[in-house]
Amino acid sequence: KTYLIEEIVINADRNLQKTAVRHSLERQKSIPGGTSVVSMKSLNTQRSLTLKDALFLQPGVMIQEFFGANDQPRLNIRGSGIQSNPQRRGINLLQDGISTNLSDGSYIIGIMEPKAASHIEVFRGANALKYGATTLGGAINLISKTGYTASSPLELKLEGGSFGYLGGSLSSGFMNGKTDGYATVSHNTAKGYREFNTSKRTNVSGNVGYRFNPHLESRIYATITNLKFDISGPLTQAQIDEDPKQISAGTQPPESIGPNVVRDKPKRFSEVVRIANKNVYQFNKNTSLSLGVSYQNIDDTFVFPIPVGVRKSISNDAGGYLTFNTKTHKNELTLGLNYSDGVIKRKYFINKNGVADRQYADNKLSSTNFILFAEDIYRFTDRLSGVAALQFSSNSRNNEDLFLQTDTRPFFSFKTKSYGVFTSQDTSLEQKFTGFNPRLGFIYNWDRAKQLFVNFSRSYEPPTFDELLTQGKGNPNLSPMDFRSVKLKEQTGTTAEVGSRGNIGRLLWDVSYYYSWVKNEILTTTDLFGISGSTRNSPDTTIHEGLELGLKAILFKNILSNKDALTLRSVYNYSNFYFKEGLYKDHQIAGIPKHYLAGSLEYHHPGGFFAALNTEWLPERTPTDHQNTVYQKAYQLFGFRAGYDHKKWGVYIEGKNLGNTHYASSYLIRDIVANPKPPKITNANVTTFIPGSGLNIIGGLYYKL
Repeated sequence: KTYLIEEIVINADRNLQKTAVRHSLERQKSIPGGTSVVSMKSLNTQRSLTLKDALFLQPGVMIQEFFGANDQPRLNIRGSGIQSNPQRRGINLLQDGISTNLSDGSYIIGIMEPKAASHIEVFRGANALKYGATTLGGAINLISKTGYTASSPLELKLEGGSFGYLGGSLSSGFMNGKTDGYATVSHNTAKGYREFNTSKRTNVSGNVGYRFNPHLESRIYATITNLKFDISGPLTQAQIDEDPKQISAGTQPPESIGPNVVRDKPKRFSEVVRIANKNVYQFNKNTSLSLGVSYQNIDDTFVFPIPVGVRKSISNDAGGYLTFNTKTHKNELTLGLNYSDGVIKRKYFINKNGVADRQYADNKLSSTNFILFAEDIYRFTDRLSGVAALQFSSNSRNNEDLFLQTDTRPFFSFKTKSYGVFTSQDTSLEQKFTGFNPRLGFIYNWDRAKQLFVNFSRSYEPPTFDELLTQGKGNPNLSPMDFRSVKLKEQTGTTAEVGSRGNIGRLLWDVSYYYSWVKNEILTTTDLFGISGSTRNSPDTTIHEGLELGLKAILFKNILSNKDALTLRSVYNYSNFYFKEGLYKDHQIAGIPKHYLAGSLEYHHPGGFFAALNTEWLPERTPTDHQNTVYQKAYQLFGFRAGYDHKKWGVYIEGKNLGNTHYASSYLIRDIVANPKPPKITNANVTTFIPGSGLNIIGGLYYKL
């Protein structure tokens, strides 16, 4: 038996690297904690624009749209990294088991291309320990299609819809003797729901594998991604109620206190080139050695509003891993190491009308990560297994200030239309972090279709450079007059988890309850104007308590014809994250709704017709500041999807936010909205909320040989 929340097609697998779905399912059954295996086959007949499209209805995964279209949504698992604005840390994003994160732990989520994946593995929390993930959130691993798992030698998909959205992809896979390969190219573009909301993304990726002999196999991966999107910025709740498509024109008291998006034109351009190589040597059917190496270059320009300016980064990261695995009848031992090293050359400029003006900072940011781990799975009986693991991690984060005049840096004032200089110190700083992360868990197989599990683990998370360098003393009409480095401690956590997965007849479930004691939680909060931010370690212990529940129930079968079915799929995430002590005692940590529900009622006919109704519901308001004074409103959205899915072709139409609800899909996080409060500023006129998209319709078709 396997434990699934959605349909998975299990294909044969003839390669040593075990990229077929069945191997992911086998790995899942040996993990005493929350995991998911998500097929990407459904992307043929639905919108496939963002990672949220791919991971909708997955327990424990919260994805909040930030600016719409091809932006980088705020991704959260168990509260890790929720404070980032935009969210950019706390989870290890992998492609075929190799990290795509920068070596400082940050990532650009928009470069992930689900359409190039056969399926996605989600490891929540310490269940991702063997992949080098040390964070509270865990890891998401995209398993690429190969020549062995590609569904056809040629596949085409086209889609388009509201707000000028157009997208398409073309892919091909082949097998020839000892060689196989897969390649795909995708492109999408959109004008966006709001003003100043255009976006484009192009992704070209492929892999080639060669089987030297029955024991040795090698595979090379290559990816090029070009990502561009406008940042339309936050609004007040009154502005969303009035017209969520508008953008902020700056400080206009008493109506609005926020960034001047009209003038500063914030946006992001990212170009990523990534190559990787994986090798597997199988000594025998029970023992293997795996070696992987990777390199990526990222040219990233982030145009912030004037209180931050324009940030240009050139990143070069290299890494590798070595893993040894051996099995006996009762025991499975895995030993491994991961290493990564990277340098970011980062320059900061004054933003003058949306373009880079005078330079005010130049930093060389270097980081290293060295991780050793060991994991042993021991089968006490046919029903009871134990898992013991230990991970050692050593990390460095070094900053060298290269600015020629570190004591004086330029600034610009739109109010006086003049330049000046401000006094600053050398921001050079070296920091080292060390962590020991043990894990102990047990799995009890009630029978072949049901599992119970429990685990205890420790997490560890060093800060990224986005948190170690900050700007300040700017406002919507003034560039930064303060630039400094921040010394932070690593965030650590101790987590207890218990849960179950399995099925009884037509009912399948996946449920996990966890409780984490977090120390030195890394908190990044936005300033009053919703532009620049500051980062600190929480001086008080914080608690992350949650319930992750996924259900699938086949309600009726043989309704209109033989083998048709009506299926209910649902997810409930309970996220009770709060301060245990101190100034904010018993207050909710801002960033994640306490209750989140989503569901879909789907009808499938064996002839290929399908129809589904879905909903996404936040039943109560969510605080956006740690003092819990400003709240995101509760909302519920409805959607539908219908179409025809044949073996060789298919068509679909999909509708989202059918009620055209005005709502905030996300928000900026603050300690308190205004402290101290300037004259005429109240909670109501500070731009905090990111509007979600209104009613939109998407249609598409696919064809394969």
